[in-house]
Amino acid sequence: MTVHFIITRPLENCDILKQRLPQKCVTYLPVIRYEKIKDALQIKNAHTYDYIVTSQYAAKMIVTNNFAPQSTYYCVGSVTGEILQNHNYITVKPKAHNAEALIALIKNEHRPKKELLYLCGETIKCPIHLLLATQSIACKHRIIYKTIPIQNNWRHILRSKDMKTIVFYSKQSYDLFIKDVKTHHHITDVAVCHAIWVLPAASAIKANDYTANIKWKKISVINSTDDLIQFIHKETNL
Repeated sequence: MTVHFIITRPLENCDILKQRLPQKCVTYLPVIRYEKIKDALQIKNAHTYDYIVTSQYAAKMIVTNNFAPQSTYYCVGSVTGEILQNHNYITVKPKAHNAEALIALIKNEHRPKKELLYLCGETIKCPIHLLLATQSIACKHRIIYKTIPIQNNWRHILRSKDMKTIVFYSKQSYDLFIKDVKTHHHITDVAVCHAIWVLPAASAIKANDYTANIKWKKISVINSTDDLIQFIHKETNL
């Protein structure tokens, strides 16, 4: 039976997946999209801050606006950092791709003479600015983009004969997927589907909590996009 992967991640964050995955076995069906907030990067004396960036979309907004190129950017996620590095921004990244490692890095390396500003979306997975406060490190945050839900009718996906694997990168995406499926009365169809979470190792335990009330054929956790790409190539023999 053919294995088919459905990626629910926002299209704005799927560039590498589209470049490296075979099209015939992958469908991109995002449940959210991003929308920049007008003038969100019009920040007075922007050069006086160092910045925290944890999302690819925020990094793309920074590059597009040629925003504060002389500042230092503390990043989580290899792709987020690469977006900025490829445009000659100064980036600092922890070896581990998680908030705890980033906070430890900032604690050790940040120059106190520069204020910290966390550039983020309106849905914050991990309130890094608040966690830094517990370490006596002052950090403001600024919301620079919105998260807009997208409604899908999953009938043609869930009722297909392929072996279906649905990929989630966040609890918000998962919750919106379940809401859509319930709205269209297909919740029982997920019992024959494989759910894959792409979560850092430190967060992997959360996957079972997120899916506790829904029966899936199988639930797996993969720790990075690179690992997901390798897994899909292996499963599809492509």
